[in-house]
Amino acid sequence: MYVQKIMRMAVTLKEDAALVDAAERLSDPDTNLVIVCNRDGAMQGVVSKTDVVNRIRQCAGADCTRPVASAMTREIVYCRSDATIREAWNMMKERSLKHVPVADADGRPIGMLNAGAVMQVLLEETEQEEELLRDYVMCVGYH
Repeated sequence: MYVQKIMRMAVTLKEDAALVDAAERLSDPDTNLVIVCNRDGAMQGVVSKTDVVNRIRQCAGADCTRPVASAMTREIVYCRSDATIREAWNMMKERSLKHVPVADADGRPIGMLNAGAVMQVLLEETEQEEELLRDYVMCVGYH
């Protein structure tokens, strides 16, 4: 199975958006990561709930209207929609990531991948493999 089958819609902001805009987007319980893009729509970084909380707890007054780019992580780890679920999981596991942007060939975000969704698919695949193996060993379906 491929990433494109389970990815969710990406939540994005322009790099000159205010930090409070990121906080607003991240207040949605289904949103855990905001992708920050330049004017051309290419990914520039990501902002997590932790990034926003760490930055806002230090701000006072107009400081909270800083650009979201001041709080983003600039090293973006992402995958392509044609990557396999196993490839995506290995990358997420290796880097201890819970969410990963999905990008097109031009580096523009097209979705978001959640570790929980990836784990669910891998678990279902494992259960199917176990069933097939059990059927094979028990000669179910063979005469």
